[in-house]
Amino acid sequence: MHNRIASFKKYWFMLAVVLASCPISASADYKEAYKDYKMGQAFAGEFANAYAFLLGQTETIKKIEKSYPNSLIKAKNAFNLSFPSILKKMEAVAQLNFGIEETAEFKINGMNAVYEHLNSVVIDQNYIKTFESEIIARADGKIDSPILENILSVQYYPNPVEELYRGYRINYSSKNHPKSKGVNISIDVPISWKGREGKRPNTLKQWTSQHGWGLDIVNIGIDDVGFEPSLDQIKEYSQSKKDLKQIIMRGFDLVEANLSFIENQPYVEIVSEGQFERAGVKTELHVIQPQIFYKDKIITITCMSPPARKALIKPFCTQILNSVVFPDLY
Repeated sequence: MHNRIASFKKYWFMLAVVLASCPISASADYKEAYKDYKMGQAFAGEFANAYAFLLGQTETIKKIEKSYPNSLIKAKNAFNLSFPSILKKMEAVAQLNFGIEETAEFKINGMNAVYEHLNSVVIDQNYIKTFESEIIARADGKIDSPILENILSVQYYPNPVEELYRGYRINYSSKNHPKSKGVNISIDVPISWKGREGKRPNTLKQWTSQHGWGLDIVNIGIDDVGFEPSLDQIKEYSQSKKDLKQIIMRGFDLVEANLSFIENQPYVEIVSEGQFERAGVKTELHVIQPQIFYKDKIITITCMSPPARKALIKPFCTQILNSVVFPDLY
C-alpha cells in the first residue's frame, strides 16, 4: 500500500502544475460498484494522470463560468453525456485503493499548484472558444492515451459491453499473423482493454481489462483440426461431455455447451467454472469459450472473469462473438 500511495503522489505532483481540481464527494453509491476495482503500483501512475486530467478540466470550467456564466453549457453537457459522473467514479476508485485521507491530500496539494497556474491564464473569448472545442472533442473520445483508456476502464467497469456499444473499440485482424495458420478473422475489442501477444503456441492475442491490470481477460487462438468436420460431427462433439472436458481447464466443471452459427460457420460455446492455480496463487474463474469451426481450423475466443462478474461478461463475450468477420468469405 505504501508503495502504491508513493507512486500515486509522485505522478500527482508532476501533473498538478498544469491540472486542476475541485471539491467533490465520492459517493458511497459508486464505492459499491467499484469495490472490486483494484490497481497495482505501476497502474497508480496512469490512474493519477487520468484523475488529474478530469479534475483539471472541472476546475478550469468553474473558473471560466465565474466570469462568463453558462458559456460552456454545450460542452459540459456533451462531456457529461459521454462520461456521466466520471469524476465521482474516479474519486471513489481512488478512495477505495488509497484511502479517503490520502485522496484528499492528493487533491489539496495538487490544487494549490494548479490554482497558481490558472491565475496566470488570461481568460477571454478566444480562450473560451478554444477550450469549448477541446471539451467537445474530448466528449467524442479524442483524449490522449493512456488517459482515455483509464477513463474508459472506470466508466465501463460496471458494464463492460457498453464500451463496445458506445463505439470505443478497435478492430483486430489475424491476417498475416505468424500463428494465424492462414485464417483471416477479425473481431472488435474494447479500447480500454490492453492487448499483448499471446505466449502460447496457438494463442494470437490476449486482452486484459483495466488497461492491462484487471481480472477480466479475452484471448483468441487458432488450432488445426486436421480435417474439415461435418455438421453432424460438430453436433456430436457439442453433446459429448467427454470431449468437452478435454477442452476446458483441468479440474474445472463443465456448465453447458451449445451449438450455434456465426458468419454461417458453426460454433460451440463451452462454459466452465473452477479454480485456477498459477505460481501458488489460486483464482476462481468463469470461462466462456466459443469455438468456431472454419474449414479445417478451430478459432477459440476465450472470455474469463471472476464468477462474481459472470453476468456482466456473458453479454460482453456475446458482443465480441457477434463482431466476428471472415473477410475471405466475401
